[in-house]
Amino acid sequence: MGKKHILKDNSLQQILEDDGFVKISLFKPEEAGDLLECYSKYAPQHSLRENEFHHTTHYTKDWRLIENVSRDLRHFLATRLDTVFCDYSVLGAAFIMKSAGEKTEFVPHQDWTLMDEEKYYSLNLWIPLHEVTGNNGMLRFLKGSHKLVRNLRMPPDFPNLYGNVMDLVYPQLTTVPLKFGEAVVFDCGTLHGSFPNNSNDFRKSVIVGIYSKDAEFKFYYNTNRENSLIEEYDIKPEEFMTFAVGERPNNRKPDRLFKYTFPVFSGEDFKNRYQLK
Repeated sequence: MGKKHILKDNSLQQILEDDGFVKISLFKPEEAGDLLECYSKYAPQHSLRENEFHHTTHYTKDWRLIENVSRDLRHFLATRLDTVFCDYSVLGAAFIMKSAGEKTEFVPHQDWTLMDEEKYYSLNLWIPLHEVTGNNGMLRFLKGSHKLVRNLRMPPDFPNLYGNVMDLVYPQLTTVPLKFGEAVVFDCGTLHGSFPNNSNDFRKSVIVGIYSKDAEFKFYYNTNRENSLIEEYDIKPEEFMTFAVGERPNNRKPDRLFKYTFPVFSGEDFKNRYQLK
């Protein structure tokens, strides 16, 4: 039995299932006044740290700011999300800022595992606050990568499934240019990254966590990169927004401990699975 659909449009749902990402239309540019005002209101509280080119609301560790930003963004997006998604819930919403410069590529990666991805959808909705092209940090994805291996992914670090085959990965990436008002929905297991921001301004965007509404949440923590002893926590969605990025849940002991061998592709593995010659 497959997962319940999470997109109302069957054609978009099929693309998401096949490719691991899909472009959608979310609003008209002339409808975005409140969204841009929200960004202007909170932008001064999102100062970049030294030697950092990628910054999100969650990185601030300002829990009141995190809560307020998520609340205001969800308020603007609520009716729009309802037109696109079904049987879903929202984990949270935040701003992402990417500074300009040649060394601002975000290397292809996968996002954390938060649930049983064979049973539930764990998605991100990425919404740029302006047109996004290859010049200012456009996203790119490896089609179908969410289905190659359903590996566990977690903080503070884990071996990149594709780390040894990036030379094979880059030529296969699909770029997704977006106009203001468009967005891209992607599976957290889909390999994705972004071009450097070679413009003269920040690349500004919103990220929204979307998941199947009946999903049971998990949080995994890798205690040792070499021996891979994994802590597993049963958590509530609202709890996920209360501890810092890369850290464990607050004042909690893990519900389970287990050993895990992180899969890593060899060149031959990747060629076979991705059907490359």
